[in-house]
Amino acid sequence: MTDTTYVQQLRKTISGEFYFGAMCRETKRRIAISTDTSRGKQRYSQSGETVVSCNHCHKTHRLDNRDIFSFPQFGWE
Repeated sequence: MTDTTYVQQLRKTISGEFYFGAMCRETKRRIAISTDTSRGKQRYSQSGETVVSCNHCHKTHRLDNRDIFSFPQFGWE
């Protein structure tokens, strides 16, 4: 059985901070789902998959947690 985590895209991100996330399949924009306190030094620690509601395309995306990556936020998202 695969573990599934349901999350919403973070509404606000801060320039210069690191976040875990993925790419929106519709708009090709980044979806930030949680803060990365390791600042890119560790991988996303949840097992299984994550289902995220996306503010960009207003759909949900089912992601394999191996596809979630860390990124620094630049500018406003």
